[in-house]
Amino acid sequence: MMSYLHALPSLAHGLGTTFLVSISAMILAVGIGFVLGIVRSQVPRAIDLPILAVIEFFRGIPLLVLMYFIFFGLPQLGFKTGQNAAAIAALCLYAGALGSEIVRGAIVSISGGQTEAASALGLSRVQILALVVIPQALRRMLPPFVGLFALIVESSSLSSLINVTDLLQTAHQNVERDNDIALPVYLTVLVAYFAVNYPISLVSQRLEKRLA
Repeated sequence: MMSYLHALPSLAHGLGTTFLVSISAMILAVGIGFVLGIVRSQVPRAIDLPILAVIEFFRGIPLLVLMYFIFFGLPQLGFKTGQNAAAIAALCLYAGALGSEIVRGAIVSISGGQTEAASALGLSRVQILALVVIPQALRRMLPPFVGLFALIVESSSLSSLINVTDLLQTAHQNVERDNDIALPVYLTVLVAYFAVNYPISLVSQRLEKRLA
């Protein structure tokens, strides 16, 4: 029991690292998603296809493989990254690819009649996008982006495999020191992930119903 109690502060620190990695990746993913999503919704198909190919590439790669490539592979090319940076980079590239589809889908779902009306009022293409389309599309983006954050938090557990001292890695370290606390430690990890992700999922569902 005492060993488990002694493990709690380190588990709390690991949870903090999980939040740091997840939030950092989410912020970057939103930025990537917005840029790619807006560009894809506005450019001709000939330009869209290469962008789509890149997006599908990152969506199609297992996230763990991407983490390994960034952390173990890129240093062979002279690009050294720390564990946290590699995890954040892999998560934001993967989530950014998913986020770009959220943004593009929300933008193209806005009625073309509104674009035509704004154009008739003399607004430029950029003004129509910034003042008419995107403000309405944001309502449709919010629920899936909240759901995407939950996915990032779940997927961040893979970063323990490149030695990021997140919640799962911290649990491993404590169990290696005292295998007798494996059950309560991993049960704590399960409860912690559930306590974080379940409210996020509820928020996503409620936003989807309210903003539909």
